[in-house]
Amino acid sequence: GRYFLAALGAADMPPSMPTGLVRETYDHYAPTFEQELVGALRYQGPALLHQAVLGALGTEASGFDILDGGCGTGLCGKVFRPMARRLVGVDASAEMIGFADEKGIYDELIHGELCESLGRYRAAFDIVLAGDVLIYLGRPDPVMSAVWAALKPGGLFALTTERLDGTGLDLSATGRYRHSDSCIEEAASSAGFSVASVDRACLRFERGVAVESSVFVLAKPDP
Repeated sequence: GRYFLAALGAADMPPSMPTGLVRETYDHYAPTFEQELVGALRYQGPALLHQAVLGALGTEASGFDILDGGCGTGLCGKVFRPMARRLVGVDASAEMIGFADEKGIYDELIHGELCESLGRYRAAFDIVLAGDVLIYLGRPDPVMSAVWAALKPGGLFALTTERLDGTGLDLSATGRYRHSDSCIEEAASSAGFSVASVDRACLRFERGVAVESSVFVLAKPDP
């Protein structure tokens, strides 16, 4: 209850959405997720992430070890599968994982919280994806540190945000966090990343209105 009070401006902003609330929401949403997101909301996140990663790589090479954070039903995984030598998906919702598993595109699926799941790996991935994930994670510093540790030197972290004009971050009345570009850039720099690219985009529509978003590709230096 306190989380939603905060979203309405009646309580202090929490650092992230409670994992149990994310799990409960998406377990319920899973059966109609793709139909609503791709159809009614015209979701473009996976294609825009793929385009941004290809732009950062400067090639359409394959053979990458990729982790798809907040993989949901596998929309990003499907787009990135041709690039992957190994594709691992992580999601907090067991129901979403079930739908992703049916697609047969992942080499491994992990049911769990993203930062905790990333903690299993050290310098294991060439690319980590987080499409529509920061909107629930809130403060970006923990995920930046976790992704940094899980990436190989020279690896890329590709993510999307709902963009907040100005600075900092806020919790909107929709219950999702919005991040300013500077908030992401500062957290990325603190973790050791450089910004390979940042593009302003519309990832989806809500009640017919474009949701202003940003697509980032962050690079871990290769010493």
